[in-house]
Amino acid sequence: MKRLAILVTLAVALGSTLGGCIIVPDGGGYHHCYDGY
Repeated sequence: MKRLAILVTLAVALGSTLGGCIIVPDGGGYHHCYDGY
């Protein structure tokens, strides 16, 4: 399960990097710099 969590985290980090935006943990979820979507 840890490996799956790591893969998901890397995928999210990579996606946010390609999107030109860094996702920062906000409470229990994730906060995007573009809230309009």
